[in-house]
Amino acid sequence: MTADLLLALARCNLAAGAAILAVLALRAPLRRWFGAGRAYAAWLIVPLAAAGSLMPAELASGAAGPIEASNDHAQAWLSAGDHAGALTLVWLCGALVAIAVVSARRSELAAPGRPRWA
Repeated sequence: MTADLLLALARCNLAAGAAILAVLALRAPLRRWFGAGRAYAAWLIVPLAAAGSLMPAELASGAAGPIEASNDHAQAWLSAGDHAGALTLVWLCGALVAIAVVSARRSELAAPGRPRWA
């Protein structure tokens, strides 16, 4: 049960990440060709890709992609042992890095005469 949930979340994150990269790469041409409003609307692809990755395989059409082909390996790895501690540690490290980056960028924006966290 937990392995299935983690696998679904991994698929959802991979699909959303790929969609974000695609939109970032295409936003300048989209803005030039269709205008700013349509280029901004392209960000709707991200939640649609994430939701689409959660669709049952029986309803999906087309050839299996690399994410679907690796499901068996990921399912076996998640079922083989208790990896929750390692996954939590990886997530926590990523969260701490994100906090550090945001804090560093925030401190760069602080003006000399202003309070630092105003």
